[in-house]
Amino acid sequence: MRKRTSEGQALPVELDDLLAFGDPGRYDPVVPTPRQALGYDLGERLSTHADCLAYLRALAQASPRARFATFGASVEGRELMQLTVSSPSNLARLDAIRADILALADPAAPLPDLAELPVIVWIIANVHGGEHSTAEAALALAYHLCAATDEAALALLHDAVVVIDPLQNPDGRDRSVQAFRSLHGLRANPDPNSCEHNPPWPGPRGSHYAFDLNRDWCLLTHPESRARVESFLAWRPQVVADLHKMGCNESYYFPPPAVPVEVNVAESLRAWWELFGRANAAAFDARGWDYFVGETFDSYYPGYGEAWPLYHGALGMTYEQASPRTLGVRRHDDRVLTLREALGKHFVAAYTTCAVAAAHRSELLESCRAFHVEAVALGEAGPERALLIDAGDRPGDARELAELLRAQGVRVEQAGRPLTAAVTPHPGGPAEERTLAAGSLVIPLAQPAGRLVRALCSGEAPLPAEYVLEERERLRRRAEPNIYDITSWSLPHAHGLDAYWSGTVPKVAPLVPPRRVRRAGTAWLVPAGTRAAYRLACRVVGDEAWRPRLATRELRLDGRCFGRGTLVLRVNDHAFDLAARLADLAAETGAEVVPADTSWSEAGVRLGSIHVVAVRRPKIAMLTRPPVGAHSAGWLAYLLEQVYQLAYTPLDAGSLSEKVLSEYNVLLMPDSGAYG
Repeated sequence: MRKRTSEGQALPVELDDLLAFGDPGRYDPVVPTPRQALGYDLGERLSTHADCLAYLRALAQASPRARFATFGASVEGRELMQLTVSSPSNLARLDAIRADILALADPAAPLPDLAELPVIVWIIANVHGGEHSTAEAALALAYHLCAATDEAALALLHDAVVVIDPLQNPDGRDRSVQAFRSLHGLRANPDPNSCEHNPPWPGPRGSHYAFDLNRDWCLLTHPESRARVESFLAWRPQVVADLHKMGCNESYYFPPPAVPVEVNVAESLRAWWELFGRANAAAFDARGWDYFVGETFDSYYPGYGEAWPLYHGALGMTYEQASPRTLGVRRHDDRVLTLREALGKHFVAAYTTCAVAAAHRSELLESCRAFHVEAVALGEAGPERALLIDAGDRPGDARELAELLRAQGVRVEQAGRPLTAAVTPHPGGPAEERTLAAGSLVIPLAQPAGRLVRALCSGEAPLPAEYVLEERERLRRRAEPNIYDITSWSLPHAHGLDAYWSGTVPKVAPLVPPRRVRRAGTAWLVPAGTRAAYRLACRVVGDEAWRPRLATRELRLDGRCFGRGTLVLRVNDHAFDLAARLADLAAETGAEVVPADTSWSEAGVRLGSIHVVAVRRPKIAMLTRPPVGAHSAGWLAYLLEQVYQLAYTPLDAGSLSEKVLSEYNVLLMPDSGAYG
C-alpha cells in the first residue's frame, strides 16, 4: 500500500516496508544494500565514520547515479565526505551545471538557461556527535536515490542534484559510537538511566574540542566548518536540510521556525518554509506520525547550519527527530523509541524535501536569482552603501576579520592608506567625518552577500517589539526565556574593531603587505593589546631559542607611546638572524613589529631598565574531566593549541596532588558544568 505526498511523490506507508531495501521489484540489484556492503541493516547498529565512508564509496562504485568525493578533514584527521546523486545525464554535465548555478547567484553574470537546469539540494547530518539517527538516515537516502527504480525517484533525479553530507562532525560521532560500544552490555538497554545512554566526559555532542559546530558557520574556528562553507560556496544549493535530534520524549519538528527570525532573512525565503513544511506534514499525516512546527528552534542567530545558507539565497531548514539516544530508549509514555524508527522518519522528511524541491525546480531557481538581484539592489538604494571597519592600531586583527568574511563569500577591500569618509557610528549616532587607519576594511553592501554582511556585522540584531515585551514579562515572572540560543555576535566587535556605516563606497588603494621587517640596531618592540601581538608573543615564549623581555612600565620612543606589556626583543640576546625570523612571524600572525636603534627612550623606562624584565617561560597545566565543564575546557584547549600554539599538560581534576602541581608555574581552571 502506498500514499502520495502533496507533490505526488510515492513512498511506502509502513516503516518496516520503507526500509526493506533490496526488493528487486523496487531497487536495482546491482547497487549494494547496507547489509550487503556493511554486514547489517540500518538501525541494527551504530555506523562509524569508517562505515559511512565505505558505504558511500560502494554506492558510487556501483551506481551510475552517484559520485563520491572528500572535501576536507576533521581536527583528528577523519575525512569529510559527500555523495552527489542525480541522473546519469546530469552527472555527465555536472561541471556545466555547477557553472550555471554559480552564474545564477551572480547578478553581474548572464542569466543561464533554466529550462534544463536542475535544482541543488544539500542534505547535511550529524553536526552533533550523538545524533546517530541523522547519519543513518542520510545513508538510507543515499541508497534509495542510487537504487530506486520507481518513476517518482527517476523524475526527482532528473530535476535535482542531491548532495548528501552524512557526517558533519566525524570526531564527535566516533567518540559517541565508541563510548556506546564500551558501555552497553550484551544487549542494548532502553532504560534511560543506563550508562550506554549517559556517555562519559567530554560527552558526544561537540567536536574534538567540545565545540558546537552548529554555531560555527560564521566563525569558522574549525577545519570542518571552513571546508563545509567552501563546499557550499562551490555548490550554491537552493535548498539545505540539516538533520538533528532533540529530547527522546518529543515528536518531530520541521519548519516554519519559531519567532524571532533575524531581520535580514529575505521575505521570499520565509514563504518557502510554509510550502516545505506542509509537504512534510502531509507525508507524516499519511503515516500517522506526530510532529510540530513554530514552537521552538527560531532562526535568529545567523551561524546555524540552517540559518547561514539563508543569507546566500538558499532555503535553510532544520529537521529535529526525537532521539533514541543509541539503539533505543524508553520514553515517559513507556514506549521504546528505536534507532530504526528515528532514522525512518528522518528519511521520509529528507526524501520529501528532495521531492518538493524537484517539483518546484524552476520556481526555486528563479527565487535564487531574484534573491541575489535584490541583495545588490538593497545595497545600491539604501542610505547605507558600505560598512567601514577601522583597523586602528590592530591591522592584524582587521586582516583576520577580512579573511574570515572572504571565506564566507563576502567581497572585502583593505585600504593601503588612511581614508577619510562621512560615517554613522556603529550601531548608531549622528553622522561625522572620520579618518580610518591604513588596513581598514571597506565592504560594499551592493553585493550578492550584502544581507550576510548586515546580519554578521551590524551592532545589534533587532527583535520584534511584541516579542521584546513578552520576553520582558517572562523575565519579570522569572520564567525561562523563549529565545532559543545566541543573542549577540557582531564580528567587528568580536575582533575589537570599531565599525561605521557609510553613504558612499570609498575608493581605496590596495593594501600591500610589507615584504620584510627593517633591521634594528638595538631591539624590536611588539606593542601589546592586539590578538595578533599575543599570538606572536606566544610563539616566541614557547620557543627556547628566543630571549623575550617584557616592559612592565610605559615608554616613549620616536614619538610613540608603548604601554605596559610591550614585548621587547633585543638584538644582542639572540644568536640567530632576528630580523628574518621576525619577518616570518609578523607575516604569519599579522602583528606589528617596530624597530628601535637605541635603548634611550624619550620618556618612561629605557630598554635596558630592570623594568624591562626577562620573561619566565610558562609551564602550563590545565584541569580537565569532571567536575570541569567540557565546553570550557575545550575552548581553552583550542585557544592554547590552535590560536596561540602554547604547549600545556591536561590534568585530571579528580586526582590532583601537591607533588604534581608543583611541577607547573601556570594552572588553568576552566569553569565547571555540564558537558552536553
